[in-house]
Amino acid sequence: MTALTPIEVFQEAAERGLKLGIEPPHTLTVQPANRCPRDFADTLIQHKWHLLAILQLPFTMAYSQTLGETIFLCEDEATKAALVEAGAESFSIYTRADLQILVEHNRAKPFVPDELLRLHQAKRIFNARVNGNV
Repeated sequence: MTALTPIEVFQEAAERGLKLGIEPPHTLTVQPANRCPRDFADTLIQHKWHLLAILQLPFTMAYSQTLGETIFLCEDEATKAALVEAGAESFSIYTRADLQILVEHNRAKPFVPDELLRLHQAKRIFNARVNGNV
């Protein structure tokens, strides 16, 4: 069995309905704690330091029904790099700058779901970035 990346552990916690948090200075919290099985608690312990680092980053993880997968919305390129290092796929991360471009484009000509899906697939295939020529 391959080791889980910190992002995969974070995603598994979300899938289990668990919310991870930080209690200063170095305590990883799990809510609701009574829904965290012992084997997954062991996984959290193994990844504690990586998870604490991730939880301090300015990002949101969300499942997109349109895209059919989890995406990450983050503050900047430094946060994106940290998420990639933690195991997130680069194409699944949208920075604030990416989102500003997409919002501006959507105001001019609203996206339909198929267009968003094609844009996301292009990001995946070409390891592309969002730019002003969407």
